Amino acid sequence: MKTLLPFFFFIFSFSLQTLAQQKAEYTSDFVFKNGIYLTFQDFKNNNPVPVTHILSDFDIRSTDYLWEVLDTDSIIYYDNLFEERMMPVNKVWGFCSNNRIHVGINTIERSNDWEDRDWFPLITIGAYSSFTALVYVTRFMPPSPGAMMPSGGISMYNDPMNDGQGNYYQESVPIQMLLDFSTGDFIQVATGDLNSISPKLMADLLQKDQVLFAEYMDKSGRDQKQTSMFYIRKFNQRNLIYFPQ
Repeated sequence: MKTLLPFFFFIFSFSLQTLAQQKAEYTSDFVFKNGIYLTFQDFKNNNPVPVTHILSDFDIRSTDYLWEVLDTDSIIYYDNLFEERMMPVNKVWGFCSNNRIHVGINTIERSNDWEDRDWFPLITIGAYSSFTALVYVTRFMPPSPGAMMPSGGISMYNDPMNDGQGNYYQESVPIQMLLDFSTGDFIQVATGDLNSISPKLMADLLQKDQVLFAEYMDKSGRDQKQTSMFYIRKFNQRNLIYFPQ
């Protein structure tokens, strides 16, 4: 009987591993679990911290519950061993609410202030997922009588080292971003729409699919500039992604 125990243990372990490795191809009707993704890997595993494991004073029945939880400096939650944990909000990767994925981006460059963390929905999900982030950039306005601050600016201030020589203001700018599903990297691709991706960057993105890469490189520079969105969609169609069931 003793000699059978290792065998049964092996079969049991193998069965658990097989179940854990079962994955489903992502389609538009795939159901994501609601909760907070502490890391990109949590998103890939469809394994967020469930809303029932989050400690907060907000009403869990509210449709804005996760937004409210993340509008603080840190979150407190129970991990898989039901031990209490805490994580700063500016380290949280994203969240899922009503089957919509939101990712966290610091809207002011190099800022670690949790108040500068904002959440943007993925517009498409695939090998390259796309989304639009709004970030603040600093602009300089030279002195000019009667000059008006652009409508997108949120504040204007003088540079004490450059007094009387103009003003600086922060302007909200839409940035087109891609999420690389294979690495978790956020890639800034354009400040306009996805069709404004530079051919050089587009060629780099297509390197993982040599068939598409060769097809794209065979086009004229003008055609390359006009087909960026088409090739992102084509890349996603040819390079499927999978989530655990």
